[in-house]
Amino acid sequence: MSEQIVKVINCRRCGQDHLVEFKGLLNPFDDFNIWSICPKTNQPLLLKAEFVVCNQR
Repeated sequence: MSEQIVKVINCRRCGQDHLVEFKGLLNPFDDFNIWSICPKTNQPLLLKAEFVVCNQR
């Protein structure tokens, strides 16, 4: 997975909103499959991302 910019609302680490760059986990566990770092606390953020493949013509 390439890197994706995600708008985080009410960050679990600091309570603020941010735009952060998320990357895919190499060995995901549970439902979490992408990660980033909170820019305020430098603590990890884990998210579940669902990917939809669209047919392009």
